Amino acid sequence: MKTIKNLAMLAVAALAAAACSHDKNLVAPTDHFPADGVIRVATDVTRPQTRAGMETGNLTMFQLRVKNPVSDSYSYNALMKKEGGDWVSYNSDGTAKKVMLWQNKTQKVNVAAVYIPGVTLIDDYWKTTDGIPVNIKVKKDQSSADSLNKSDILVMKDHEVDPTSATDLTPQGKIKVELKHRLAKLNLTVNLGTQFNLGGTATNPITAVSVEGTKTEADWTLITDKLEGQSVVKPIKLFEAAYAAGEGNTKSAVAKYECILMPQTIDSNGFMVKIVIGGKTYIWKSSNEVTLASDKQYNLTLSVGKDVVVVGGFSAKPWTDGGSSNIETE
Repeated sequence: MKTIKNLAMLAVAALAAAACSHDKNLVAPTDHFPADGVIRVATDVTRPQTRAGMETGNLTMFQLRVKNPVSDSYSYNALMKKEGGDWVSYNSDGTAKKVMLWQNKTQKVNVAAVYIPGVTLIDDYWKTTDGIPVNIKVKKDQSSADSLNKSDILVMKDHEVDPTSATDLTPQGKIKVELKHRLAKLNLTVNLGTQFNLGGTATNPITAVSVEGTKTEADWTLITDKLEGQSVVKPIKLFEAAYAAGEGNTKSAVAKYECILMPQTIDSNGFMVKIVIGGKTYIWKSSNEVTLASDKQYNLTLSVGKDVVVVGGFSAKPWTDGGSSNIETE
């Protein structure tokens, strides 16, 4: 009897060991499809290195388009609102909540997203053919952080999302909405000659800064991502981002400014910066053609003397250089 009992115990131990070995060899499923079939999103906004502009932290709403190619019943035009850390879907005008559902676990959809301050997008704006273009514009006065942010338009271009793909959904089963800046950004640095220190530079002596010669409006077709109908040219007041006082004849005062501009090409001598100090206007014009591209930031450095403005550099780099916040993981 003892021998039989020992053999039974050995058999149980062997089975347990086999089971443990089998568990170790199991591969965790890569399927992130939500158990309740509800479409949810997680957002990410590429960040500028400079202080102003929309980021993941200050984005509170955007519009989402989900197009199911085989079923209009599972296609959506939703306004997404941030509520308690989660994105909640509403109908396009934001008056009532709406639940968005996947048709099934395998049906792919096309997804696009935009943030256009003050604009409600009706279904006709999202049409693949004969879509109505959206009139977009930048603020003429961007001298406050709020007005600058209201000129920052964000976009995630229309693309296919596969619910079976672990790269298209987060581990929590949410669609990754990665928004980029649709327009261009100018970072202006003004170095004041030490002669301005004689009048005192404890506070910024610059009383006005503007960019002139750029078009401020456009008609934007969302699905094709085309900008057309650019005709309105207006001066833009810049936002003062930082200021450091000068000292004696050894340290120059430095002022930094920012604004958001429409992507466009400006003819030579058409792109202009005006700076007002003590009632006197200093003007710099680009002798070269200037091209402003989407999702790019441009760094322009000007040195201002008593009677002259000298350019120190004009360069471009991706607006994403500041890094990007991580996709939500909770």
